[in-house]
Amino acid sequence: MSEIVQEINKYLVFPVDYPSQKKLNDRTHILIILFGIISFVYGYVTQSIKNLLICYGVGILITSLIIVPAYPFYNKQKLNFVTPKRVNIDIAE
Repeated sequence: MSEIVQEINKYLVFPVDYPSQKKLNDRTHILIILFGIISFVYGYVTQSIKNLLICYGVGILITSLIIVPAYPFYNKQKLNFVTPKRVNIDIAE
């Protein structure tokens, strides 16, 4: 069972570097606000909450398609982690 979970986890991990996380966060906020305004105007013009919700839902889907996948340009600046040092510890009883 553990092997199956590990295989699934390989496909669900979306590596993104830290500067790209900031950009993605900003883009997400901008797109959600933009689609909210567009949806409000469209719903107001058509006098339909149904149209407003459909327009907003489409905006959420478009935002998800832009933001969620791990595109290669989101992971250009890889971090170099410190390699661990080996330490020998003698435990005397």
